[in-house]
Amino acid sequence: MIGALQVEGWGGAIGRGRRLQRLFPRKHGRSIIVPLDDGLIFGPFNGLENLDKIADELRESPANAVLSFPGTFRTAFSKLQNQSWIVNLTASTVGASHTQKVIVGTVEQALRLSADAVAVHVNFTDNDENRMLTTLATVVRESEQFELPVVAIMYPRRTVSGHTDNYDDLRAKDVKAYSRLVSHAARIGVELGADVIKTHYTGDPDSFRAVIDAARYVPIVVAGGPLRDREQALRVAEESISAGAAGISFGRNVYQREDMGAFLKDLALVVDRTNS
Repeated sequence: MIGALQVEGWGGAIGRGRRLQRLFPRKHGRSIIVPLDDGLIFGPFNGLENLDKIADELRESPANAVLSFPGTFRTAFSKLQNQSWIVNLTASTVGASHTQKVIVGTVEQALRLSADAVAVHVNFTDNDENRMLTTLATVVRESEQFELPVVAIMYPRRTVSGHTDNYDDLRAKDVKAYSRLVSHAARIGVELGADVIKTHYTGDPDSFRAVIDAARYVPIVVAGGPLRDREQALRVAEESISAGAAGISFGRNVYQREDMGAFLKDLALVVDRTNS
């Protein structure tokens, strides 16, 4: 468990171990992460119009970490002091090549912001996959010098005929095949040295356990994707944790809700009570 972290589990890296403990401070060594990076990707719309209001809600919430770009932390730093910071070093927008992430920050920049981790996004199976893999490997190598954890955002995702394909049809038709795809994506992040993997839930606990197994001992946090019905979102969290996930990383499923604070409290109850 991350909460009872043995430093030698991360190669004796004390700094890395302490930062991971701050990222996963909950019961059973778990975490609730709220990504606020969609303002760059999709624009300041659909819940991200007022970042100060979101930061105010997060300040008193059970959220443990925020994932975003440097500008968010600079402008809302005083309201986000209760959370750990994960600085996203890669980006793209829906205005151009959404699936092709490029590097937009540095490890040193994240350290100057007092980040507890950095994030790199790789879209597995995209035509630009090789360059994104190179970016992840480079950031891992640079982060090792400072014992800064790396969160690898590993999604099966590609561009088909100019549109983003998240393999939703495959997930609906053949959950085992989709699970193999997600498992491969997660394992790539593990093999390149990531400390945490963020990826998609496969749809049921049995198929998701294969993803957990593929990651070996590297913790996995589950992305939320588009806004879901409240009960459906909580069910995804419960099933993910019961299958072995170490945390939840919900963005739109948090800040697009009118009762954002109340939902986070309900989410925390699910994350804390479920035993894998």
